[in-house]
Amino acid sequence: MSLTPRQKRRFAVTRPLDQIEVALVRAAGDRPGWLSPAALDTIRYALGLARLEVVPTPEGDVAVGEGLDEFRLRVIEALEPLVLETAGVIEHDEVARIVPFLRGWTERARAALLRDAGGRFPVDAFEREIREKALVVVAGGGGGSGYVYAGAYMLLEEMGLTPRLMVGTSIGSLLGLFRAKQARLDLKPITELARQLSWRSVFLLPHVKNRYGVPAALRLYLRKTIAHLFQHPTEPRALRMNELEIPFRVVVAGLTGAGLTHDLEYYEHLMDDVVQSDRVSWSALRGTVGKVIDTIGELVGRPTVMKEIVLGGDELTGQFDVVDAVGFSTAVPGLIHYDILREDRHMHTLMERLFQRHGVVRLVDGGIVNNVPSRIAWQHVQRGDIGTRNAFILAMDCFAPQLTRNVLMHPVQRLVRPQVNANAVFAGFTKTFAQVLSPLDVVPDFKKIQVAMRNGYRELDHERRFIAAMMRPVGPLSP
Repeated sequence: MSLTPRQKRRFAVTRPLDQIEVALVRAAGDRPGWLSPAALDTIRYALGLARLEVVPTPEGDVAVGEGLDEFRLRVIEALEPLVLETAGVIEHDEVARIVPFLRGWTERARAALLRDAGGRFPVDAFEREIREKALVVVAGGGGGSGYVYAGAYMLLEEMGLTPRLMVGTSIGSLLGLFRAKQARLDLKPITELARQLSWRSVFLLPHVKNRYGVPAALRLYLRKTIAHLFQHPTEPRALRMNELEIPFRVVVAGLTGAGLTHDLEYYEHLMDDVVQSDRVSWSALRGTVGKVIDTIGELVGRPTVMKEIVLGGDELTGQFDVVDAVGFSTAVPGLIHYDILREDRHMHTLMERLFQRHGVVRLVDGGIVNNVPSRIAWQHVQRGDIGTRNAFILAMDCFAPQLTRNVLMHPVQRLVRPQVNANAVFAGFTKTFAQVLSPLDVVPDFKKIQVAMRNGYRELDHERRFIAAMMRPVGPLSP
């Protein structure tokens, strides 16, 4: 889902404004007393007004962006050299000096816009779009490393911050599903599930037919494990993507007919030398994980045969079974197979329509095409999915290479790094977690999950003040 021409123009407009705001908020936190709260609010109000494209109303969006072109250019020309073009050193005195001038420009631009609008939108809706940010959370893939996300969600809940949109890939989609189910965080299902999980209860030898997924050494029995937690409250079926309390988007990779360099049987038997019913374990799999890395490398290196597919963001995929969406997003080629083999006319019809729409023949792990999908989050915000375009995108990455940790996975981590870096520009902030479990530790014991959660909470806690400041509503434009 690459950017449309309109989105490219929009990104070019908003990117410097977002960068300036993030830099100033962080600098104000690092240097208390530099700017008064009123002065910082004045700058942030000016940036919010300059960023304004439409005012959302119950009757629809009212376009206002073109009338702000001159003001926007003036704001960027005044602040960008002082904030973004000084090698990371903000010109504190110059920024403080410019605040009164910025206030005057903003007052005049605001008055002119409201006058020209002629009452086409309520002033309170206009103010809300400028002054209030929505939190959007992106959670990337990384196998067992992703359990830190649960701790991060604990911190955000403690801060009183509820995501307005969530986007996930692979393990990020799995943990994200638990968070998106309801607006108020409830970790009890996760902790209770963690106490009961075992390697054999989650993964079994496949040796079964396949239909929509790529066969692999192990089959993920995700429905058996978590489906009971995501049942519709009144109907005998699973929840669907459009029924979660927090809007949720899941990224999967679609393979075209030319996407597989081997026949399907090859992928199923890729690791037969270690996957034996009497001694199957992650410790055994570690010894031959190089085969999986080679398989992933083949796919990542052939982007023309891979398609990024987002589930949950349109009428068709909004009807997707939530467990199936997450299952396909976590299906690592050659290692983990997920499929829909049950009798389910609803899902089989959806899958056929999805494959026809995108021209694909199989679905696999979304991390292959977009491991930290901040761009997806930005695009869905900008098209109006959450009712505001003013959002702070907090991306979380658990799969960054570390020289002394998880050395076995470095080749895969390096393979996905270019697309992770390309996505980073769409996030307000990307938190890269360091204290994580091994990516191969996808079914850790309860004690390890507790450690991962504590680490996730603690590491994101270092950014608590900054996140709180970014999410604090901006004060009104004072005279």
